[in-house]
Order: sequence, then C-alpha cells, then structure tokens
Amino acid sequence: MKSSKSFTTTWCVSALFAVTSGIASARQPDVCKAKEGRERPAVDYQVQGGLTGGLTNWLIYSDGVVCQLSGRTTLNERGRIPKDKVTDLVDELGRMGFFALAEGHGCRGSICIQCKSYRVTLRSGTHKHTVQACDEVAKTPQVADILFKIQQVIAREIQ
Repeated sequence: MKSSKSFTTTWCVSALFAVTSGIASARQPDVCKAKEGRERPAVDYQVQGGLTGGLTNWLIYSDGVVCQLSGRTTLNERGRIPKDKVTDLVDELGRMGFFALAEGHGCRGSICIQCKSYRVTLRSGTHKHTVQACDEVAKTPQVADILFKIQQVIAREIQ
C-alpha cells in the first residue's frame, strides 16, 4: 500500500513540475524590464501614502504597454492599452490644462500625516511636465478631474 501512495505522490509531483516548467519556458521576456532605463513612459502616475503608507506607480508607454511598480523595485507588466487610447489620454489631459498646472511640491510641510500624495508626469512630443499634489490640492476640480481620468483609463483597460 505504501508503494502505491509513494508512486502516486511521485507521479503528481513530477507532473506538476513538468507543467510549471512548460509554463515558465513559454513565458515571454518581461517587456517592462526591457523598457526600464531605455524608454520613458507617456504617463507616469504615482500615489503614495495614506493609512498604510503604500506606493502605487503605473507607467503607461506610448506603445500601449502598462507596467506597475510593485514595492519600490519590481516592475511588472499589467496589460496593454491600444496605442490610440494612450495618445487620446495624453491629448485630453493636455486639453484639460495639465501642462499649465504648477508643478507643486507634493506634501512637504503638510500637517496631514495620513494624506496621499500624487505625482503625474506626462510626456508628449517635446513636452514633459510633472505635477505633484497632496490630498488637499487633489480635491481641486482641475487636478481631481485629471487624476480621475488617469484612474478611469487604468481601471477600464487593465483591471
């Protein structure tokens, strides 16, 4: 009886190893790691802080690749957005006045310890602009609309 169980266990472990090895060898190279340091994202959206002090960083590249920074060092591909949607997003944020917003300084000097800070960088042609805001500023209509638009694209297209 023991030999039958031993055979079944060995067979199951061997089959599981074969399946997971096949999956690992079929994976494509990590697109996000290849882009890191070589290509700048069209949209870099970061949220930091809150009760947990967490960091969420989404990078949307002009070719539609969407990467998310997990923790502070691991970059993972989370999906793809059609290229025209990336162009539309950047154009729409420009029309919403993003490139005219003051850069801000995040939450320096803020009395709100549990507030979130937001940083958005857009690249369009030769334009590059970064806006940083704390929760109080993020509630102003223009900044709130811009943050909502980015969050909406990520939610609809990726998750």
